[in-house]
Amino acid sequence: MKFEFKFLSVWLFLFGLLCSINLYAQDYERVDATIQLYPDRFKSAEELSRFIERDFTSEENKVRAIYGWIINNVAYEPEEYEKFNFNFKNFRERNEKEEKTRKKVIARTLQKGVAVCEGYAMLFERLCELQGISNYLVRGDIKSNFNDIGRSFKNSHMWNVAVIDGVFIRSHLGSWKIQR
Repeated sequence: MKFEFKFLSVWLFLFGLLCSINLYAQDYERVDATIQLYPDRFKSAEELSRFIERDFTSEENKVRAIYGWIINNVAYEPEEYEKFNFNFKNFRERNEKEEKTRKKVIARTLQKGVAVCEGYAMLFERLCELQGISNYLVRGDIKSNFNDIGRSFKNSHMWNVAVIDGVFIRSHLGSWKIQR
């Protein structure tokens, strides 16, 4: 009887462990499936935020929903860079221009479904703000080919880092990385 009880206890423990791992792994599948039901265009960030608030409770799932909706519904379009003047001489000029154009960039990204990295990052940031999730815009450089090696640094790219329970989640166009 003791052997059967130990065997049953071990079996139940392993079964519970496997189920919990499977449920955790399925979590993003549920998030990803839910956002596929959302409209592909919204009039405002607040409208999209209401869908996310309705469907998800954890901050991690909300961030995944924000990221997933953006990468599934916004196309990278280099010509969008010409729609807004992102060039600046100094940080003061950059800040002034950014304040004036941020709302326009977010609205255009939601309504037209096209953006460059600024559109992705500003929309991600705004949606996190609306959900009360700590989030940072990161400005930096992107070097994508061999000719970029050795060239001087340019502030020509933007991405996000959300912080949930001390865990950093980097959202960068088509990549999602959790750093514990």
